[in-house]
Amino acid sequence: MALKPLFPRTFINEARSAVLDFESYRKIFQQPLLRSLLYLLQLSIVSSLILTGAYALRLIPQFNHFLSWAETGLPPFSVENGQLQVDVESPATFLYPGSTLVTFVFDMREDHVPPESLDQPALLFTREVLYLPFLGQPITWPWPQVETLFANSEMGITVNPDTLEEMRRSLAWMTPTFFLLSLGLSMVYKFLQAVFLIFIGILASSAHRIRLPINQYLTIAIYALTPATAVDSLVIMLGQSNDLFEMIYLLTAAIYTYLATQRCLALE
Repeated sequence: MALKPLFPRTFINEARSAVLDFESYRKIFQQPLLRSLLYLLQLSIVSSLILTGAYALRLIPQFNHFLSWAETGLPPFSVENGQLQVDVESPATFLYPGSTLVTFVFDMREDHVPPESLDQPALLFTREVLYLPFLGQPITWPWPQVETLFANSEMGITVNPDTLEEMRRSLAWMTPTFFLLSLGLSMVYKFLQAVFLIFIGILASSAHRIRLPINQYLTIAIYALTPATAVDSLVIMLGQSNDLFEMIYLLTAAIYTYLATQRCLALE
């Protein structure tokens, strides 16, 4: 089969067929593997666009709202040489009035407020450690680690109205960055899923005592990810996500791989 370009219209037609018509798998499972990988790329692009759109519509406005509040709602502070510096009387409590109330506590005393005593979600800023209470247990994050992750260790960390405003302006390039990151992860994740689904294809063909070439199993698996991706995209657009939907995603891909492989065996 000649290697044909995968134009958007062709991709849409193939994606629709991969969901609605098992006969379509009999037309594509012998195509060159490069053609299947190009399809996987476009499938990942669509999936990443939907995820990025959800991110841009839901998370960026929340980030913007929080940063706007933090400019006046939080005291300026800095981290130098692994220690927090803030000019407030300890303990000082600040409540972020977003869709989810978040408590910020600055306590520079040696005998600081116990982090597990705070209403969650909360962040406790002490002189040497940042505490993030989660499910009743505080996550301990020493400031030197925070400096290593988020700042030049020689410059330290400074959070004030100017730096927060700069962060707000940086939100404009966060969307394309998020898209590129999600696209790369999606490609790797979906390819690994397709490799795993090869074993489902082998299971489907073993009952007929037929063994297909690995590249054909992989092609079937790649296209079988289409209905699973459609389910996942719908879940993302609805703002729902939990372990149950992850199981549905994998189960959908496995069922399509099994049934599509059996349909393709009719050609052998």
